[in-house]
Amino acid sequence: MTAHLLAGRAGEVFHRPHYDFATHERTDQVTAIAPCDVLIVEGLHNLTIAQIRSLADLTVFVEAGYALRRERRVARDVAERGRLKADTERQFDAVVEPMHRLHVEPQRHAAARVVVNEGERETLRAAAAAAAAEIKRALAAC
Repeated sequence: MTAHLLAGRAGEVFHRPHYDFATHERTDQVTAIAPCDVLIVEGLHNLTIAQIRSLADLTVFVEAGYALRRERRVARDVAERGRLKADTERQFDAVVEPMHRLHVEPQRHAAARVVVNEGERETLRAAAAAAAAEIKRALAAC
């Protein structure tokens, strides 16, 4: 990913790979990403990589509580991945939640901005608007 971000920053096209959640592997499919003024990069572990953090002009950590994360994970895995509700709940509690606490939550401190997601769309829209305004100000200063 770092090579892709460096290419984008240099004004070059790069190819974003696609991931197959059923097989847990990348596919042969890619999407060309053209040079642009603003590139939003999302992912669970991006803030753990110092070089990625150094390339970012703005870092945002979106924090969601246990109940919301569990509810969304169960709904997604049942609807989109054909998994059983009880199995997904068991996996979330035994594996996903402990790994979240160990690997995801510590990244909160590496972000310039923290947005608390309690499921309220208007609150999230306001946070997105504030981040967009900050990006616009930075672009205007260039």
